[in-house]
Amino acid sequence: MVSNRHQNDSETVKVIIGKLIEKAASSVRPVISNFDYFQSRAVNIQRFNQFNVALLENCAEFLEIALADKDGYKIYTKSTLVGRIYLAFMALMPAKCGECGEDY
Repeated sequence: MVSNRHQNDSETVKVIIGKLIEKAASSVRPVISNFDYFQSRAVNIQRFNQFNVALLENCAEFLEIALADKDGYKIYTKSTLVGRIYLAFMALMPAKCGECGEDY
């Protein structure tokens, strides 16, 4: 049986992902579509690793992730870029405060 919390989160996640897909360039949409909030970090990282660096860079730019330092030097490897994209998606998802229990 699915809990009300999981059901509510599921609907919220669908709305967030839908809005991201709506705003993103068509080339970035496959990366967004491959994110699954309810799967582990390892599963999501594996899914993102199937994309080439150029597409991941486009996705990172869409998510406003810095790709270079002030001198223009790239500050990532594919592995770190994938991890940062995963964390950027997670930051947009619903969360519950460990202290007060309020949803954010």
